[in-house]
Amino acid sequence: MKEKYKIALLPGDGIGPEVVREAVKILKILESELDLVLEMDTVPVGGSGYEASGHPLPEASLTTARNADAVLLGAVGGPKWEKLDFSLRPERALLGLRSSLKLYANLRPAKIFPALVEASTLKREVVEGLDILVVRIDRRHLLWRAPWRSNPGRWCPRGSEYPGLHGRGNRAHRTHRL
Repeated sequence: MKEKYKIALLPGDGIGPEVVREAVKILKILESELDLVLEMDTVPVGGSGYEASGHPLPEASLTTARNADAVLLGAVGGPKWEKLDFSLRPERALLGLRSSLKLYANLRPAKIFPALVEASTLKREVVEGLDILVVRIDRRHLLWRAPWRSNPGRWCPRGSEYPGLHGRGNRAHRTHRL
């Protein structure tokens, strides 16, 4: 029996729908290659959520995200919505998702491919071979005011053992934000 997963697709605004559309192509390949069933449901968020319902995080979109095994979120916001009241700006959807889904970390991989080294505004010796994973954690939950339930003395428990670091020399760097 094939493993089945629900994925909430929240394309967002601007370049978000384009990026999510390309990511879905990859998911469909993985679905086929790994013999999975991926049930993907696309819902509006951000500016498109505001246009659809008058709120950047429509309740139906939040419900879809809550019921999903994974959420694929595109970029949100843009000049079109800059004049909206702060409470209705597209970026507010991100805070709503984080608090409702109890999310506190972002994984931000960055890799430069040899063909793109010369396109960088940075010097070749700075970017050549760049392959890092930034783990951004809101450890004080300043964004949504939830109590820290883990050991606050550790920023990223066993960060050097994170599977995404394999092939990256298994190096982890700990950085504190005040």
